Amino acid sequence: MVKLQPELAAIIDHMPIDENHFFYKMRYRYGDPIIDSGSLRLPNCNEQIPLGSEEAKAAILRELEYSSVPTMLLLSKGAEVYTEPDQRVSPLAVLKTGYMPGLWETLDPGSNIFVSKNWNISAGARSIFFLPKITNQLHHERLVRKLKLNERLVSSPYQQWHLFKKLVNTVAPDDWFCDILVFSKGWFLSQKDGSAWDAFRFKLLSVAWEQTQIWRKKMYSEITWETFLSALAKRNIKTSQNELYIAQHLIEIAYGLYPGLRPAVDDEFAPIHLIQKIYVENYGLDQYAPVIFTPYHRDPKVPDSKPIYFSLGSPTNMHYSINERQIPVNIDILRNIIRLNDLIQEKELLAAESIVKTTNPIQYRYFHRTACPRDRILAAREMVNYDPELEMIMARYPDRVFPNHCHFVNGCITVTHPLRK
Repeated sequence: MVKLQPELAAIIDHMPIDENHFFYKMRYRYGDPIIDSGSLRLPNCNEQIPLGSEEAKAAILRELEYSSVPTMLLLSKGAEVYTEPDQRVSPLAVLKTGYMPGLWETLDPGSNIFVSKNWNISAGARSIFFLPKITNQLHHERLVRKLKLNERLVSSPYQQWHLFKKLVNTVAPDDWFCDILVFSKGWFLSQKDGSAWDAFRFKLLSVAWEQTQIWRKKMYSEITWETFLSALAKRNIKTSQNELYIAQHLIEIAYGLYPGLRPAVDDEFAPIHLIQKIYVENYGLDQYAPVIFTPYHRDPKVPDSKPIYFSLGSPTNMHYSINERQIPVNIDILRNIIRLNDLIQEKELLAAESIVKTTNPIQYRYFHRTACPRDRILAAREMVNYDPELEMIMARYPDRVFPNHCHFVNGCITVTHPLRK
């Protein structure tokens, strides 16, 4: 705690606490559920016990029933907040070490009645997949036979996670952990008077307030977006509902309101190097570089010019039109998105300058299997030229090619927020 939340640690050091004020250190393996359907799940040997079960109440876990999501502190590795609407995966947030989940639920329990329970937190990345195809049945059978597993082949990129966590926790179950510090109920139900306790409560409220920054910005973003929609209507510009959702989501990714996707280069959110090794050595992935994508959440307070990815072929936006969800991805849809993004940045379109100021710094690049220079659509193989981390991954595998024929790059868009000079 001293390194991750130094101010909070210093406050606790000066508090008059007793035996009711302690912590639990929880260790989750890769892919383990930390929050499942809005409720905490605790590690217990090889399975997670849902908070509130009879087994949990009979043990020390009753100490954590003061909130549906007790206050926690991520000590090592990262986690992902996500939802799965209609069998899709939509990342909502990426949590790094030092983040404190559960503050909202603990400090304002009455607000929980307005929150649905269809959100989850996984240890490590949930929105993870290989860029090259790993759907060869013969290669998959060789993989599971070598590792003595009975896992079926998955076709959807976002379902690869189910297979990855099984492989990782079979091959090297002790190599990757997400450690979490959990506050016992005494910190909130046995509080006392005094300046030290006041400082403790104020610090927790300050951290919780800082966590709401994204959602406060989201509110202003929605107001600005309505201004843009009104301008479109006045000019009688027609477009589909899904294309509007995507254009809005790209802005939200660029400004850190929602995560996008990035090529993974370290093991912070998954045992990337182990997964790559398993597929190179056991599956037989030999033609293409083993590029893996994971969620990436831009921090608006930190200068960052990395391109963040969104794919029309594998969309991660939470909002979509039910009537249009089955429309196949083609280059015409990508052209429509380009047209919308150009309109958003057209200063003459709006009398209100807010959306121009908000979105003007964003740089977009568009990729497709088939390039179309006239429409500024680049060939998918050129993605490496605009991403230093992709270039670095390719340098590790000089005898392999970039997987530019995969489904993800078919209608791929990158958003970049350039550094201000």
